[in-house]
Amino acid sequence: MLPFLKYRGTGIIAGLVFILSLVSGCGRQDENVLARASGITITTDGYMEEFAKLPSRYKDIANLHKEEFLESLINKHLLLQEAKRKKLQNSETVNKLVQDAKEEIMIQELIEREVNGKVELSDGEAENYYRENLNNYTEPVTIRASHILVDSEVVAVKILNDLERGLDFAELAEQYSLDIPTKDRGGDVGYFSKGEFFPGFERACEEMESGETSGVVKTELGYHIIKVTDKKEARHKTFEEVKDVIENELFLDKQMRLYEDLLQRLRKDRKVIINKDLLEATDPLSAAAPF
Repeated sequence: MLPFLKYRGTGIIAGLVFILSLVSGCGRQDENVLARASGITITTDGYMEEFAKLPSRYKDIANLHKEEFLESLINKHLLLQEAKRKKLQNSETVNKLVQDAKEEIMIQELIEREVNGKVELSDGEAENYYRENLNNYTEPVTIRASHILVDSEVVAVKILNDLERGLDFAELAEQYSLDIPTKDRGGDVGYFSKGEFFPGFERACEEMESGETSGVVKTELGYHIIKVTDKKEARHKTFEEVKDVIENELFLDKQMRLYEDLLQRLRKDRKVIINKDLLEATDPLSAAAPF
């Protein structure tokens, strides 16, 4: 037996038990610690709190790169620690920015309570609005067409003759068309509605049925041979298609009304006087920046 144990007796054993209990206790605490640095401890709870502050669009990225996110938190704490060491919390600039931020937060909290928190949409309100404003939720006639663009009427007539002999429209578009973006897809320009193309091009399409091919059509671009491949008639969008849009419009409209009411109420209680001459003479651009 070691000498010091001989003299300590059962007190040593009790001491060892106490030390072991402290060590095991520290181990349990460390289970919640993700990282340590001098004077810095980041726990899983702290990590989760910082993660929760991220905008939704960044959370998936942060979750895929957990170590990088943790490193960013460590850097943040190190920088904050250094800033405090240099007593930047007492800086006039910092205090001014903190005060500005505090005022903005207070204003936002007031608006949240007096405006946003009081906006409600009653049952059926959006659907009633939809019925009363049905014409605002219509899809115009849409046409899908393909074309072959050339710079000569003679070439355009030759292409028409080739089509009449049974040659393929898409192959002729690839061979002759000067419209680079569409020639490799058979001349397809996709769907369009009135006002998106040259008037002459649109008129020709409007006069044709799906599957028909035009004669030579002249526009500012040159000479076209047009084939209408599909036509969708004008229609009213269903309520379900536009429900979210309408509810958002109604919500924003009520927000603005409540906001204007709040401002009018505040102005009514206080007499606002504006010195227009002094305002006119004030030139903020010529003044030195405060920071």
